[in-house]
Amino acid sequence: FMETEKALVKVERRSGGAIVVVTLNRPQHLNAVNESLCRELARVFAHLRQDKDVRAVILTGAGKAFCAGADLNSPPDAVLQATDSTDALQSNPVHQISLCPV
Repeated sequence: FMETEKALVKVERRSGGAIVVVTLNRPQHLNAVNESLCRELARVFAHLRQDKDVRAVILTGAGKAFCAGADLNSPPDAVLQATDSTDALQSNPVHQISLCPV
């Protein structure tokens, strides 16, 4: 994974890559989910489900909160609202997490 200091989702591998810690990284917003975070989280889990070395994934949040829920200051997120198209499912983190075998 390529990530920067300002990455919305940080990925850390432990125990030789068998354990992966996925961190929501919007602590200034209590890790509230906006469209960008939603898409990035879906991308990360889509990748992790293909990685045969991963045995466990820990989902956590940076700062003092795990996740405040939807970011109500962002426009409504079409990704979370759409459920019928293949593209919408690929961008939906809940769908991607549900497909992850670990």
